[in-house]
Amino acid sequence: MAAMGNPADVPISAATHFQAGCRLLEEDAPGGWGAASTRFERAAAGSDSEMLWRIADACQWVPSLAAHWMSRAVVSESEAGGIEVDPGTLCVFGGENGDVLGQAFRLAVQSDNHDKAVEALTAAAENRLWAVMEDGQEIPDEDIVADSDLYSPNYVGLDPSVPLVWMDCKGLVMPYMARTVLRIVRQELQNVGLYRARLFTPQPNSSPDGGPV
Repeated sequence: MAAMGNPADVPISAATHFQAGCRLLEEDAPGGWGAASTRFERAAAGSDSEMLWRIADACQWVPSLAAHWMSRAVVSESEAGGIEVDPGTLCVFGGENGDVLGQAFRLAVQSDNHDKAVEALTAAAENRLWAVMEDGQEIPDEDIVADSDLYSPNYVGLDPSVPLVWMDCKGLVMPYMARTVLRIVRQELQNVGLYRARLFTPQPNSSPDGGPV
């Protein structure tokens, strides 16, 4: 009969670490936030982009963790030598001195073809971004979006001079919406033949709703 291994030697799965981190957030906040972060680090180690987004979503209301995990999640959408995403893209801000957390839903494109970037962002803004729900679903049906209990952007605007697309989301933190926004813009860039670009969120001179001042 083969000897049984030591249970302590059995690796704990990423999902187990993630679930433990979520429990610590719920049961021990704010005292357990540090321990939760340790669990999330273990969950993220060796995991794919999906786990980073799950962690970002779990931490969306936690001042000391939300911005950090959002940054790591957006970077996971980068394609080396292709469409790259800056760490500060669609960033979470606030949370200091009792300030409410918010998220900047402004997405700019830097590429070697300004006109094609504008074309891509126009298609995204007019046809798709208004239909992205807070849970990341894209529902291209105005009646369904209007009747849904899930949040969707109040307004989507375009500044072709940057070029930049912005969404009025009232400062709400919605990681899964942000993920879908990134993927839509990447798809629309590729649709117009742009396979190399930099996506980023300009930091200064913004209004609370995310639009240009």
